[in-house]
Amino acid sequence: MEKARGRQFKILIVDRNDRFREVLKQIIWTHYPRARILEAGGPVEALRLALTQNPALIMLEIDLHGASGLDLARQIRAHPIPSMIAVVTQDDLPEYEAAAYQRGADRFVSKCTHNGQT
Repeated sequence: MEKARGRQFKILIVDRNDRFREVLKQIIWTHYPRARILEAGGPVEALRLALTQNPALIMLEIDLHGASGLDLARQIRAHPIPSMIAVVTQDDLPEYEAAAYQRGADRFVSKCTHNGQT
């Protein structure tokens, strides 16, 4: 499962919080030790990485220092890349969840309520 569509399994983490990105990387590497993790703290770098690296999964925060991760999701979906987008946010209001799906997210995960168990 560490390969996606015949290529190395890549995950792009987009979050302004360096510490959260580091914790999430460690969690991912626990289950997928050979996954290639890409990181971006803002929308410009995130869009560049999404378009040039074609990650299998993009984990996207809504609040990106003056920019909206929801707008970024829509920008990514405007391009023909097959990445799955999971909005992973502490902004877990139902309105944000609905907006995330309307803008092309495949999943919505709350940082506040998700305990990491399946």
